[in-house]
Amino acid sequence: MKRYPLKTLPACSLDQLITEPGIGKSKASRILAAVEVGNRIFAEEVLTKVMIHSTKDALLQVRDIAAKKQEYLQVLYLNSRHELLLKETVGQGGLNKMLITPKEIFSPALQTPCAGIIIVHNHPSQDPSPSEDDIAFTTRIQEASEVMGISLLDHLIVTTQRYFSFRDSDTKE
Repeated sequence: MKRYPLKTLPACSLDQLITEPGIGKSKASRILAAVEVGNRIFAEEVLTKVMIHSTKDALLQVRDIAAKKQEYLQVLYLNSRHELLLKETVGQGGLNKMLITPKEIFSPALQTPCAGIIIVHNHPSQDPSPSEDDIAFTTRIQEASEVMGISLLDHLIVTTQRYFSFRDSDTKE
């Protein structure tokens, strides 16, 4: 440890470690393997990945639109391990209406290795109940997702206090 402090250990070669008394090829290999595992675990890209495994995980990513005074539609694009690849605002509407096509939702999905999406929009009225238009829109996006081979994992309607999940089909307090 005196000759090779932890900060310098990753730069050491197998041949360097073998020259130390009491460290043979096997022990040197284990040391370098442990250093590599540590590097992979604590790599910046691993530490900054956002995982979306639940509705609450998704809600944490879209809090910014809950209190908006007009409708916003955001899409969370996920890979097959449910890692967030991209969060995109694909539409902004009026007080209670927004016109979005499947093309606008799936275009970014085709640019990433996307396996699934979660659609989220807010209701400025603060009532998360889905309208007839919301239900029809979700049906259209579900049909398009099946054709595209990209799973529609959920459609959430958010307000500052509550949300509605089409997947869960319950309003949550």
